[in-house]
Amino acid sequence: MLIIGVIMYDVLLPSFIAGFAAFTTAQFLGIDYTYYDMHFVQSVSLDMSLILKVILAGLFFGIVSDIVITVISQTHHRIKQIKVNLYVKAFVGGSLVVLLAIVFGQQYLGLGLNVIGDALSQNPADYQNIHWYTFILKTIFTSLSLGAGGSGGVITPIFYIGATSGNFFGSIISPDHISLFAALGFVSVVAATTNTPIASTIMAVELFGIDIAHYAALSAVISFLISGHRSIFSSQILAMKKSEMLSMKIGDEVENINISLEEHEMNKIDKLKRKLRKKKK
Repeated sequence: MLIIGVIMYDVLLPSFIAGFAAFTTAQFLGIDYTYYDMHFVQSVSLDMSLILKVILAGLFFGIVSDIVITVISQTHHRIKQIKVNLYVKAFVGGSLVVLLAIVFGQQYLGLGLNVIGDALSQNPADYQNIHWYTFILKTIFTSLSLGAGGSGGVITPIFYIGATSGNFFGSIISPDHISLFAALGFVSVVAATTNTPIASTIMAVELFGIDIAHYAALSAVISFLISGHRSIFSSQILAMKKSEMLSMKIGDEVENINISLEEHEMNKIDKLKRKLRKKKK
């Protein structure tokens, strides 16, 4: 999470120990573990048609993630530029959120755990009220709330956006696997917006079972690559390039990096332009 492209092995083992200790303690205290049983069992080891759909899903979730990062960051930037009292900003922003809730409904407010559960359900009656634009409205609600000064996390809204966008994508491309694509969206949008494909794949196994592992890994990595060198957390430090074609300074925070094509790629483009000019002449 802190550095894109680096696994800190010195804290890896302590992290696992802390995670297992926390899980065991929670169980001892009687807290139920959230688990969504997908009932997803593969008939064969590899379903090639489904893999192709998952690849398309990864591309789609990468685009969704890019939109989420853009809307949230730009909304925060624009509101920050308005030279008025912070409390006035908070009041106006809150009022806009209330008006939007009156128009579109209250399901876009709060954590939205019930909506996430419905999106992941295999019962059509549960997700029939989830519209195709639900993830777009949740992005707008979240960006306004955070941009106007609302204090809160962004991860659960990203879960919401991922699950509902996956539900929408699944309903179009694979009606028989809607819950599967909702689960893929749940983890893939997190992978792309926070640059954590490995953690997101592990989370998919924890929440949805081992059968989803390879599909989740494929979708998460593709969405992670498609979203580019951006992050919902602007202070993340870049330690790797997602493409060798790009030139950028490694070690800068994401919000400060300048991206351009490598010199040899620029030369290829220049040569192609010259050839096109000669053909025109």
